[in-house]
Amino acid sequence: MNTPRRFRPTFELLESRLTPSGVTAALVGGNLTITDAVAHNALSISQPVANEIVITDASTSINGMPVGTPLIIKGVTGNITINLAAGDSLSSGPAAPLTVAGNLIIDGNGGNAVSVSDATIKGKLIVHISGSSGDSLTLTDVAVKGTTTISISSKSSSRSGSSSSFSFSSSFHSSSSSSSSFSSSSSSSFSSSSSSSFSSSSSNFFVSATM
Repeated sequence: MNTPRRFRPTFELLESRLTPSGVTAALVGGNLTITDAVAHNALSISQPVANEIVITDASTSINGMPVGTPLIIKGVTGNITINLAAGDSLSSGPAAPLTVAGNLIIDGNGGNAVSVSDATIKGKLIVHISGSSGDSLTLTDVAVKGTTTISISSKSSSRSGSSSSFSFSSSFHSSSSSSSSFSSSSSSSFSSSSSSSFSSSSSNFFVSATM
């Protein structure tokens, strides 16, 4: 007599359908941290309403969402820190002006193009970009109530054909009560198109560019 075999159902693990995140965003205690792990992305941040930040990148996923889908972060009441990958670009404004309740910190890895316009930063503005040459920073209609520190350096072994550029509109200003003097330390490849129009009510502004 043949004994029928018992059927035992099994489970087969399927691959995750979540889109790998090139960009991650985390909100902790009102402080927003945005980090890009993939080079040559184009990030955009905007603020349609108070304490709400919209992050957009047409070419990668943000927090596992479908590629190109904007991510809305509510409850941003403190600092905004943005960590860029090499070759990334970052833009903010002017369609939805940015108001940062705390500090705005931008940290890159070289070859970054950063443009911020129509922004009010109630804390400090700190920009640090290091890596390959060709970094650029453009600030237009930006008001900083705290101190402003900008540092762009290059690890490139050759200066040939390399440059870093800063551009400030006449309405860019830092209003900290600090009495530090404006200083600039840069190589011959450093250029600024705004030296005559730059104004600071605090003089607490530091720029360093090293190629």
